[in-house]
Amino acid sequence: MEQIDGESICNAIEQRVREEQFKLLDIPANIHRALELIKKDNFDYDEIEKEIIYSPYLTGEIIKLANSALFRGSAPVASVKQALPRLGEKQVSCLLSLAATRMYTDSMKTLE
Repeated sequence: MEQIDGESICNAIEQRVREEQFKLLDIPANIHRALELIKKDNFDYDEIEKEIIYSPYLTGEIIKLANSALFRGSAPVASVKQALPRLGEKQVSCLLSLAATRMYTDSMKTLE
């Protein structure tokens, strides 16, 4: 079995990127900032909301998930501000990562 070292893997990845055979995920700036905010020990949902509301797509997805059967509370949420604490840090982080990936793959489809 062939032994693989970290340097050869890095070199192979760099070569594929240079030859445009391997595209890196381009995360929208607002999603990147929101994900960075969530990593902080004392993050503030208000700061995260400010990044999310720039995207109608994200706003709709977060409110839709917060009102789903899995997270539904006694009353439906109507804003990102209400939805974020209901979903919690882990779910918001997962949804942001999923949204970034979905936006990237959708943009790749339009280029084909």
